[in-house]
Amino acid sequence: IRAELKSQGYLKYYKQRDKRQKPADFLRFTSGDGFEILVGRNNAQNDRLTLHTARGKDLWFHVQKAPGIPDTTKQEAAELAVVYSSTFKAGAAAKVAVDTTEVKNIWKANGAKPGMVLYEVYTTVYVTPREKLLDELKANAKK
Repeated sequence: IRAELKSQGYLKYYKQRDKRQKPADFLRFTSGDGFEILVGRNNAQNDRLTLHTARGKDLWFHVQKAPGIPDTTKQEAAELAVVYSSTFKAGAAAKVAVDTTEVKNIWKANGAKPGMVLYEVYTTVYVTPREKLLDELKANAKK
């Protein structure tokens, strides 16, 4: 977190203890339908995932329907977007708005901070994350 705050100019003096430290990778889940779902855990990871890892037809989910992806996978990805959102507090909301679009509809404004993107051609779904979602998806990955 300190490194991210320093990179955005919020902290002036921060010495990184181990410069060889590799940034943490995205969280990886397997949907009930067998599709891989990647989740960024902070603004820098979300930026890298959205703008460098994902490809045009991949779907992107952000808290606020695409052919070929089963509804179950879309539902699980939307729930994960809520669970790992920095603004979500467990049990705080019954229905949370989640926007989804194809990655090709996302762009970054010049000078925008990590994780801040603009998008168009999206749909909004309202989800309530299930309590045992993470356990279910982790079990799917082991199969």
